Formats: sequence, C-alpha cells, structure tokens
Amino acid sequence: MMIVGNVCEPSADNPEGLCYAWLPAGGWPFAFLYDDPGTSVRGQLGLEDDFRPGWFLVDAAIFGTLPAIGAVVRHFRRRRPSELTTSRNPAGRPA
Repeated sequence: MMIVGNVCEPSADNPEGLCYAWLPAGGWPFAFLYDDPGTSVRGQLGLEDDFRPGWFLVDAAIFGTLPAIGAVVRHFRRRRPSELTTSRNPAGRPA
C-alpha cells in the first residue's frame, strides 16, 4: 500500500488523514519501479514513476549471474574424458 493523497478522514489509526491504495510495482524478483500517483496516471507504470536503481541493480545482478553459472556448468559438462585424466609416460612427457 502506498500513500495516494492526504484528504482522507483522520482517525486514531491515521491521525494525518493520509489516503492509502494498492498501486502497481514493476520488477522481478524485486520491484524497482513504483507507481507515483502524484506525477503519473494512477494504476499505470511509466517513465515518470518512482525508479529505485538499487533494486534494479540487484535484479540485474541476479539475472546476470544465471547465464554465467549456466556457461560454467556447460563448460565442465562438455569437457572430454581425455582432458580430465592425465596419463604420463615414465619420462614425464604427455603420452
């Protein structure tokens, strides 16, 4: 829930009279773009909304490491058996 205004009825739970509503947020697994009802159309995400670069970088790091891990796993799974074992002759040279 986010604050969307300040003209709601004050109460014991809400002495300032702030108005709250569910607003959309974008980004996965962590939201980094939040709807800002004061500068944009309420309920729609756009370039003018609240962008949080820290959470964007966390998302980018997560999605950047997944292909890197996949490439490393693929590299080790595709190695030939001859590369895994080193057989040497008594003179110390490769056979």
